[in-house]
Amino acid sequence: MSCAGYEILSKVEFPWPVAETVRQHHEKANSTGYPQGLRSNEILLEAKILILADVVKAMSSHRPWELWKNSDISVNADILHGNRVVKEFIDLVEENPSLLESQQEDRGD
Repeated sequence: MSCAGYEILSKVEFPWPVAETVRQHHEKANSTGYPQGLRSNEILLEAKILILADVVKAMSSHRPWELWKNSDISVNADILHGNRVVKEFIDLVEENPSLLESQQEDRGD
């Protein structure tokens, strides 16, 4: 989807790097992501935020076909998202715990 989304969004003029953010949303800080294999310093901050949001959504969604062995997003912060984005997210949730309540309600927790 990231390439198709990029192709579609690259035709729209935005004041932000929306198309490139979408293209980068499967990248990982250690360059094992796709489609470009970017390293942390090459990934847009906007994409890092989208990557983390995607991971949190996946972790908090009910997925009966997949067992989550580790729900601690800080464990792989360097590899997947970058420490800065994870730290800011954790601080935000600690200050506003209700941000994740709707996700837990969706799962039936």
